[in-house]
Amino acid sequence: MTSRSAAACLGGVALTLFACEDPGPKSTLIYLAPQGSERVLADAARFHGGVPVHVDGRAWGEDEDALSRRAAQWIAAAVNRPDWRFQPAGRAPRGDDGARIILSIDPKTGFSGVSLCQGRRLTEDGAPDPMTLRLVICDDNRRSAEALLTLPRPAQADAPALRDLVKQAARAAVARRTERGR
Repeated sequence: MTSRSAAACLGGVALTLFACEDPGPKSTLIYLAPQGSERVLADAARFHGGVPVHVDGRAWGEDEDALSRRAAQWIAAAVNRPDWRFQPAGRAPRGDDGARIILSIDPKTGFSGVSLCQGRRLTEDGAPDPMTLRLVICDDNRRSAEALLTLPRPAQADAPALRDLVKQAARAAVARRTERGR
């Protein structure tokens, strides 16, 4: 192996290592119930007139109500279903509270959307980069869908990267699951 090829290999390894460290915006669907989450949202909209969007945790000096309004707008724009109305609902409820969407900002590690659907507050203040969020669709205290979002901490709540990431996660989490056996 020549010194040039060795240097090229080392350079490739260094690039690979640094790429792993990149905290760029990323949305990962980590759970979708076999029946999907579309039924949960459709039933909630049909019987209750709207699907509440709760925020668990504060960021950028805004309270949960302000962030819920913003998140509800993003989710409504992403899903674009005229028969679904996403409405802001402030702080996440405790325990059974029907179908709802919860956006948890900087949740503690070791917890999942199951705990959020059961009414546990999971957020912690002053979390370091990267920023993490969980978008969870709950059906009472059961989890129907969950997406994990990570991005470098934006300066404000209306940062385009954050808005786009929530929209992307919402689209993934409410996607219709094809029926088995077809």
